[in-house]
Amino acid sequence: MKKGILYSILLTTAGFLLQTCNLERIEPGDTSCSGKPTFNTWFGKDGMLEDGASDVFVLSSGGYITVGYQEQSINTDAEGLIVRFDNDGQVVWSKTQKAGISTYLAAVEPIPSGGFVTVGTNYATSQLNEIFICRFDENGNISYSKSLPGLSANYIAQDVLVVSNGFLIAGSSWDNVDGQMLLLKTDFNGNLISTKSIGMGSYESGSHLVATQDGGYVIVGNSDGFGTSGDYYMLKLDASLTIMWEQHFSAGANYRCLPNAILETTDGGFLLAGEAYDQSNNSVTDIFLLRTNSNGVEVWRRLINNTSYEFCSGAALANQGFIAVTGWKTVNNELRPYLLKIPDSGGTSIIWERFYDQYSTRSIKLCCDGGFALCGSHFNPADQEEDVYLIRTNSEGNY
Repeated sequence: MKKGILYSILLTTAGFLLQTCNLERIEPGDTSCSGKPTFNTWFGKDGMLEDGASDVFVLSSGGYITVGYQEQSINTDAEGLIVRFDNDGQVVWSKTQKAGISTYLAAVEPIPSGGFVTVGTNYATSQLNEIFICRFDENGNISYSKSLPGLSANYIAQDVLVVSNGFLIAGSSWDNVDGQMLLLKTDFNGNLISTKSIGMGSYESGSHLVATQDGGYVIVGNSDGFGTSGDYYMLKLDASLTIMWEQHFSAGANYRCLPNAILETTDGGFLLAGEAYDQSNNSVTDIFLLRTNSNGVEVWRRLINNTSYEFCSGAALANQGFIAVTGWKTVNNELRPYLLKIPDSGGTSIIWERFYDQYSTRSIKLCCDGGFALCGSHFNPADQEEDVYLIRTNSEGNY
């Protein structure tokens, strides 16, 4: 089994995912960048070395930035990988960063004053994981990259937001007793300001974070603390990170539910997207979508399963009242990335579904012409390994 797929499965088993799936929204009717090229491309080292992408950002100046990982040598440890693509999908530059045995990058966000921040996980030793943070500019110049100091437990970073005085990082911490949601604040130089852990003495994990219209935040993750195998766990926090309310959602008594994305909708509600593992049926996996109002009260839910295993790594609010969902599923015994479109009212219909080359997509961004940028891992038949995969589609999911 490939390292990228195995890595995700191992983290899923522990209640964590390295599949960062930020969601973006554009206003209906915005066609200011119509006519952008569509393509299907990949990038990686030669010689049976594995590469993969966890998140993608669409540059307003044209082009794309992906973050993920790259093997250092065959079947060994990895470095964090940053790749800049131009508007046609050609590689402009690539950079690697590392601060331990292995480093995996999970999320990337632009900084208003210029440049970008990426966060991920540094495997400092065989028994200790740390938060990794890196700041760089559009030309690939690295301002700094480091592990955050003073963290003695195991930590995983999943998402990052740029806030007024620095960065807010979402993730998880765990030891031999329990796991907790984790929120860390740093300044713009990556220096740790504060740490907040959220848990109830069971097993909680934090996966994704969104800034809300009222100046607060919502973090979503997983919890075993509600008498089930694991629920979607959703908390609203104010600007000072005080908890305002919490909600949890289960797909059923036998399901373990892992959210991989959250988006605030135009009416102040939220869309959660992820997967539900049916532990009574050989862990058959469904796409699990859930829509709430502004107080986290459920409006609708939807389970989608057309094959044995369907993993959901992200979603986006598309133009004209639709939701686009991406991930990967088994098709004819192969792992295949997909993109499907459903009504934003939930319902039961699938408007269309597209499939791409093996293996997976792990992030989706809505582009200003209504198309989509997807990134993940692509199977390279030349060396039988995975490469960074970048797909740019039109609004119908075609390239």
